[in-house]
Amino acid sequence: AAVVRWFGLGDAMKRPVAPADEAAVRSSLALDLAPGTITLVIGPSGAGKSTLLRDAQRVANPPDARATVWIDLASIVLPDVPVVDCFPSDLRATLLDLARVGLAEAWTYLRTPAELSDGQRWRLRLAVALDRARRAAAVASAPARPDTPRVILVADEFAALLDRVTACVVARSLRRLIDANRALAALVATSHHDLTRALAPDVLV
Repeated sequence: AAVVRWFGLGDAMKRPVAPADEAAVRSSLALDLAPGTITLVIGPSGAGKSTLLRDAQRVANPPDARATVWIDLASIVLPDVPVVDCFPSDLRATLLDLARVGLAEAWTYLRTPAELSDGQRWRLRLAVALDRARRAAAVASAPARPDTPRVILVADEFAALLDRVTACVVARSLRRLIDANRALAALVATSHHDLTRALAPDVLV
């Protein structure tokens, strides 16, 4: 009560919470997340972006629908090995993955994730996620599979730890990767409007 009074939160506290949560669920049910698309969820902190992303993953696999492979950036655990050994690919492919997210210094390749800055570690996690997503999409698009699953990369607080120029470069790189791999989709959320142009989302929430 004291906090509400001191910070003038009386009007905000009168707003019902349940309808906002229900609206997030309804919105997530309406998300198509078609292969080859980027769905961008944008809004200020506390607007329900993370709730929508969680709900989208929770309701997206009804029994009568094809399966969905979710690759959530937040769930990726980086091993305590040099950066170049965080990938199953050969060295050339690994360096290309790292370059796509702006990690292109030789000394960075030899450091462990714990030795990187927060922004570098986030970009490494994104590179690992993109590598996994690309591999899963390649399996999903194999003609011999009649029950091909969707492959969706999920990134909450997309590029929040990066400076704005680097964030836009990484966003543009994601757009190019989705365009090049039409079996893959992305669901990203951010509070930064400046990423909209670089991501060129197919769906904007």
